[in-house]
Amino acid sequence: AGGTITYTLTGTNTGKTPLDVAISDDLSKVKEFAAITTAPAAAINGKAASAPAVDGSNLLTWNGTLQPGQKVTITYTATIGEGHEGKVVNNKANSTATPPNEPPITPPEVVTEHPIPGYTFAKASDPASGTDVQAGKAITYALTGVNTGATVLDPVTVNDDMTQVVAFADVTTAPKAVIVKGGSETAAAAPVVTDGKLVWTGTLGIGESVKITYTVTVKAGFEGKTLHNKADSTAKPPTTPPITPPPGETEHPIPGYTFAKKADPVSGTAVQAGKAITYTLTGVNTGATVLDPVTVN
Repeated sequence: AGGTITYTLTGTNTGKTPLDVAISDDLSKVKEFAAITTAPAAAINGKAASAPAVDGSNLLTWNGTLQPGQKVTITYTATIGEGHEGKVVNNKANSTATPPNEPPITPPEVVTEHPIPGYTFAKASDPASGTDVQAGKAITYALTGVNTGATVLDPVTVNDDMTQVVAFADVTTAPKAVIVKGGSETAAAAPVVTDGKLVWTGTLGIGESVKITYTVTVKAGFEGKTLHNKADSTAKPPTTPPITPPPGETEHPIPGYTFAKKADPVSGTAVQAGKAITYTLTGVNTGATVLDPVTVN
């Protein structure tokens, strides 16, 4: 979306007689997915000519006379709209040129096609982001990049910063990647993890998606910490700049709680009749979550 296409139609009188020229260009499949942002204009040998007309059916037409050696050039620009990933901007142009005493000359029809690329990226986890996790709890992460467009994407790069995950958890199922298309999965090259940072690079054909998964298990002794990571991705269409969807983030706080009871004098101290004993019960939230309810008996 936002990309521009500049169309140029050119008719040249290559003969020795004047030609009555008619040019038509079907804009219906252009305007379905794009807005005309520079109106059609015509020039003959670089000098402004009568402007083309566009009717209610989005058919552009131009009629004029070309002397021997003259060339007519018609140009206009379209800007792709939002939400048309996977569509193809298509149009067909035709022209005839009629000499003074001969049948019309009809060159072949000209067709242009511009596929619209698209790419989405998401990061999810089980349990869902925001869920608290205790020591021994497993978290499965899934990163998904989907080619929603009408072009191959190459390369597709997925990055996942796992440093604040592996600081508090062990990787118990190594990262793997599969390519998904039409409900079937094919193993892909495994992601590479270096210093806690995961990287996957590959190619996605039209209709394909990549899914990367791995599982970690929370280690003991990290109450109050939060397993946090952030993933991002880019995908390169053949001729346009890389597509960069919003990053995905997950957080899993680790809860903690300690409880103690003490007495003054300390437990085990002999006390006589009339001696006062003060008891203190203390519960401390040592974790990264609210605790509700807390019960002391």
